Amino acid sequence: MRILDKYELFIFDWDNTLSTSSFLVNVIPRLKHACIGEHKVHNTARYDHVIVKNFKIAETENEIKSIIYDLNTRIMKPKLKPSSAELINLLKRRHKKIAIFSNAQRDRLITEMRRLMPVNDFDFVLSASSIKGYKPNPLGLLILMNKFRIAKSKTLYVGDAVVDVEAAKYAGIDCAIVCDGLGAYGEIRQAKPAYIFKSVYALLENLKQ
Repeated sequence: MRILDKYELFIFDWDNTLSTSSFLVNVIPRLKHACIGEHKVHNTARYDHVIVKNFKIAETENEIKSIIYDLNTRIMKPKLKPSSAELINLLKRRHKKIAIFSNAQRDRLITEMRRLMPVNDFDFVLSASSIKGYKPNPLGLLILMNKFRIAKSKTLYVGDAVVDVEAAKYAGIDCAIVCDGLGAYGEIRQAKPAYIFKSVYALLENLKQ
C-alpha cells in the first residue's frame, strides 16, 4: 500500500528533518542513548530497572542536546530544506493531518518555523520542552494521536535520526527516516525504521507516485 494511502496523520521532527543542520551541530559529539531493538514497545514499565534507567538517561541527554542546539542556532541559523514546503503542501492537498513533534525548545521552534514557513500549514506544533518529555520518550507522539483521534496504524513519524525511530517504536507507530539530517545511515539502518529515504526530496517523490 502506498504511504499516502496508508497513513492519515503525518508527524514530523523539525530540526534536521524539515530544516537544515549546521556545522557546529555536526561537530558536537553525539550523545549515546539506549537502543530498544526491533520490537515495538508500548509501556516501559514492563521492562526491568536497567532499561527504564537507560531510557531516562537518554531523555536527559537529549534535553541537554536540545539546549545546546538552541544556542547554536543563534550563530548559524538553519534554513528550510529543499522540497520541505512542497512536501507539506502535498499532504495538505490530500487532506492529511500534519503535526510537528520536536525536541527543540518551544520558543525557538515557533520563532524559527514562522521565519521559514507558515505555521498554519501544520495542524499542531508540539515541543518536548512544553510537556517535559524528550525523545526517545514517546509522550508527544501519543498526545498528538489522541488529539486527532487517529489510530497508531494510521500514523507515521518522519525524522532524521535513530532517536526518532526509538520514539516511534515506543509509541507503537511506524517511522520514516530521511538521511540528509544528522543520523548516520549505518545506525539508522540498524535501528530498522519502516522506511528510509535518501532525502526529503526522495520522500516527496515517493508520495507523488
